[in-house]
Amino acid sequence: MRSRSLFKLAVLVSASICAAAGCGVAPMSSDPELQRPVEDGGGSVGSGVVHSPSSPALGEGAVQDGLSVGASVGHSSSLPSKGKGFNPSPSGAMSSFQTEVETPSALACGAAVPIILNRDSATTVSGTTTGSPLNYQSWCGQTSMSPAVVYAFTLAESGTFQLTVKPANGSSVQPIIDIRTACGVVGACSDDGMILDDFAAGTYYLIIDGDNQTSGDYIATLSLSTPFCGDGVVNDGEACDPGAAVANDGCGAPGQPDACQFQPAPPIGDRCPGQVVPVSAGMTVLPATDGNSTYGFADDYAGSCGGGAWNANEGGGADRVYQIVPDQSGTMTVSIGYEPDGVTSICGTNFWDPYCWGSALYVRTTCDDTTSEVACAAAGPENDWNCFQPWSLTFPVTAGTPYFVFVDGYDNGAYSTGLFNLVISLQ
Repeated sequence: MRSRSLFKLAVLVSASICAAAGCGVAPMSSDPELQRPVEDGGGSVGSGVVHSPSSPALGEGAVQDGLSVGASVGHSSSLPSKGKGFNPSPSGAMSSFQTEVETPSALACGAAVPIILNRDSATTVSGTTTGSPLNYQSWCGQTSMSPAVVYAFTLAESGTFQLTVKPANGSSVQPIIDIRTACGVVGACSDDGMILDDFAAGTYYLIIDGDNQTSGDYIATLSLSTPFCGDGVVNDGEACDPGAAVANDGCGAPGQPDACQFQPAPPIGDRCPGQVVPVSAGMTVLPATDGNSTYGFADDYAGSCGGGAWNANEGGGADRVYQIVPDQSGTMTVSIGYEPDGVTSICGTNFWDPYCWGSALYVRTTCDDTTSEVACAAAGPENDWNCFQPWSLTFPVTAGTPYFVFVDGYDNGAYSTGLFNLVISLQ
């Protein structure tokens, strides 16, 4: 999903809003056995092990969820408002392996095993996908040939929702997590075994599936926490939340009157000619710990590959400008999305790290002239519209000549702004 190696919540269906399709919720099964809830016990399961729904629940010869190619999906904000679990495509189309949208199956949703989830405590569920008659195609993995298990849970109020799914008992299952508001509707999807985001109140269906025809035992832990500024998740009422406070990062620190709100961006860097950065041979790092971020910055610019508005009704990403001046001629590489070492991908290490956000990077030789663009890197069809990954641009430079580097947001979503390390290498 995010990048295949990072397991990202890959490519969704809309350019402007990374939120899931809104629709009605299928009713729960009338079968008392299927309605038996998994009790919340601060991490324990009330009745021990919860198994996959059995085949009789579907009925003899029941039709499994069908697939229809090229179907369109409408959107609402019924799933995570931050939407980091959704990587949108500006064309509104899914990537090549995600062109299938399931036809809703009331039977499958009705067979969902209920989970009782209380606020500020964890619920653990264990089971197996082996032998389950249910089958789904998740958009973040190859699951159409793997058995799946469906659970249902209801959030009485919004909050920070966290879910982890791991193989158990030596199982070879490669878990795919799919959370939907209705069984046949595209929703939040993760192939890294974890989801951490702001969830609205409502009923959700959790589909635990296996990637690449895998199946087996699993253990899942769910929790809903009271949101607070500093938890690293952008919740309702927050504009930003990098977790631990960073001085001068443009996001109000916890405990302050402007906690988790954008602060006015400094004039330098907000617009051309940008913040001047002299660079010598070797590596220069402008670290996130020094407040390098796009928090509070305006949407002033766009690259040829990203950073602008996807349509007339949406704004583009917040951007920050650096004027890089090399003291020698040679080859320069500028990168974002890495740790200060310039090698370790932040999203690749932990997709849910608040320093992992949807970005774009481009370079010009004349700051306010789009035709002078030297290079641009952002999500596109060649990378499955995955905006949550590091970007690097390499280009020739001349001593004493300024080059204007723009760090931009993928779009105007809350997941498209954040702290970054700008790593510059001059050879």
